[in-house]
Amino acid sequence: MFVAIHLPRLSLEVFTLRWSPPFEHGCAVLERDKVIVLDALAKDAGCASGDKARQGTALAPQALMLDRSAVREYEMQREVAVALLRFSPQVAIGKSLFKPDSRVVRKRPLGR
Repeated sequence: MFVAIHLPRLSLEVFTLRWSPPFEHGCAVLERDKVIVLDALAKDAGCASGDKARQGTALAPQALMLDRSAVREYEMQREVAVALLRFSPQVAIGKSLFKPDSRVVRKRPLGR
């Protein structure tokens, strides 16, 4: 059996403490000057995933705009992996192939 754990809001969740209340005016995470993930308050203010940073700031001026932290994301993935070791000794951390900006390179055509 193979089980995959998908953490779509990891980029946002690394900035929030488990016991802390949500950001008062919302929060969005930016990568290359674009919003990649946001919380419900920022979304309600009109901000959307894919918006440029200026547009997000104009729509939700009091929302917190944070730059993505790959280091924090990796640390959180490691914490999740260690927690999953309770259930199986075979845990691996892989890179996502489904990021919008990633490219999958194939050396041979499909179907061969």
